Amino acid sequence: MQDTEDRRALRDGLIAVTAFAATLPLTRIALEGFAPMPLTFGRLLGAAVPAFLLLNVVKAPLPKRHQLGGLVLVALGGVFGFPLLTALALDGRAAAPAAVPLALMPLATAAWSRLRAHEHPSTMFWLWAVAGSGVVLHFVWSSGPATVAPELLGAALAASIAYAEGGRLAREMPGWQVMAWALMLAAPGAALGFGYTWADLSPPASAAPWLALAFLAVISQFGAFWFWYRALAAGVARAGQLQLLQPFLTQLLAAALLGESIPPDLWLYAAMVVATVGFARQRASRTLETAQETP
Repeated sequence: MQDTEDRRALRDGLIAVTAFAATLPLTRIALEGFAPMPLTFGRLLGAAVPAFLLLNVVKAPLPKRHQLGGLVLVALGGVFGFPLLTALALDGRAAAPAAVPLALMPLATAAWSRLRAHEHPSTMFWLWAVAGSGVVLHFVWSSGPATVAPELLGAALAASIAYAEGGRLAREMPGWQVMAWALMLAAPGAALGFGYTWADLSPPASAAPWLALAFLAVISQFGAFWFWYRALAAGVARAGQLQLLQPFLTQLLAAALLGESIPPDLWLYAAMVVATVGFARQRASRTLETAQETP
C-alpha cells in the first residue's frame, strides 16, 4: 500500500512540476501584452472562476477556523506573492535565468515544513537536498551570464511557504480545495486591483498573450495544484525535492517557446539531479515510515 501511495505521489508531483515549469516562459509571453500588476490580478481572477464553480458543485464545506491561518499564507504566498514577484522579475528579462532562485525552493519548503508540518527529515536527506540544489545552481550559473532579479528570491520564499502550508492542509482537505479556498480569500482584493489596474490598459492585439494568460490562470494558478498539494500531502519535504527538476524543464520550454538557448550539458546535470532527488526522497520516506511506526 505504501509503495502504491509513493508512486501516486511521485506521478502527481511530476505532473505539477511540469506544469509549473511552463509558468516562467508563459509569464514572459504574457508580459508582451500585459503589465505585471494587471497580469497578476487577471490570472488570479481567471483561476478564481473555476475554483468557485467547483466548490459549489461539490458543495465543499467551509474551512475550519484553525485552517484559516494556513489558507491566508497560501493566498499571500502562492496566489498573490509568487505570481506578482515573478511577473515583476521577468518584465524585460529572459525566463531561463529565473530558475536560479527556484533551485533553493525545495530547501526552503522542507525547512518550513519542519516548522509548521512537524516533519523531521534525516541528516542524510538534508545532505542530498543541499547537493541537489548545489548542482542546479552550478548548472544555471555555468550556462552563461545570469542576471537574477531580487524579486525572484522573494518569489521563491513566498512559494515555499505556500507549498508547505498547502501540503499540511492537504492532509485535512482535498488538495485542490486548499488552492480553491485560498483563491476565494484573495478574490475580493484581486477584483479591486483588477478594476484599478485594467482601467487604462490597452488589450493586446495578438493572441499569444491572451493564451498565455489563460494557461497561467487555469493551469498554473489552479489546475496544477490539484496534483501538487495531493503529492505534498504524502510528505512535504519528499515531494518538494521534485522542484529541483523544474529549472531543467523551464530551460527546455523557454527554448521551445521563446527561442532561448539550451546548454549542451543540460542532460548531464539533469541526470545528476535525478539521482540526488531519488536519494533524498528515499531518506525522507524512511524517516516518515520510522515516525509512523513510533508509538
